[in-house]
Amino acid sequence: MSGIEVRTATVRDGAAVAQVFRDCFPDSVERLFPAGAPSWVTERLMEFVIEVEPGGCSVALYEDGEIVGYCISVASMLRLWCRALINRKMWGLFGAVLTGRIRIGLDQLGLIARDKTAFMASFRAFLGGRTGQILSVGVSPLARGRGLGTKLVRSGLCHLRARGATEVKLEVRPDNEPAMRLYQNLGFARVGDTRDSRGAWLVMSMDLVNNEESG
Repeated sequence: MSGIEVRTATVRDGAAVAQVFRDCFPDSVERLFPAGAPSWVTERLMEFVIEVEPGGCSVALYEDGEIVGYCISVASMLRLWCRALINRKMWGLFGAVLTGRIRIGLDQLGLIARDKTAFMASFRAFLGGRTGQILSVGVSPLARGRGLGTKLVRSGLCHLRARGATEVKLEVRPDNEPAMRLYQNLGFARVGDTRDSRGAWLVMSMDLVNNEESG
């Protein structure tokens, strides 16, 4: 793919990754922060994930260095949750909520709690093994249709294999047909479903041991 590079993200890429996330999922940001979320909020979240999961975020960028896509893969969600409890960036976000720098009401806090509970419940069946997670994939609207999503997910799968994961799961909205086709072509299969405050998710998984060609 001429003119496109895929590489491992560093913490310095957090702001650019956050911008792609906001471009791809504006409805998610608006639902959680109806009063508006400062850009630094999503930047801190992305920096946190890149920091605690070295090698777990791949980015696609043009020759001029503009990041136009990302894939976040996490080898252990339990470890990620535990690190969130002690990470200074996450505590900084919590403090910003308490002091009003991030305007979020009790209703939105309740939504976040319920959605994360649903997310953890969908993962519970996978906790017995070495299961990784494709946490988020985004490609800027103007860069779509060039196979970047597939290239990024393949990079994420390589990271999970290197970290010793034998299985990988993800969630995708049932009406997101392009993403579902991408995952199915890579070897993912539907294994269940879950719901959050915005509706249904399909749970998909793949055996990393017997699908080595997907990486």
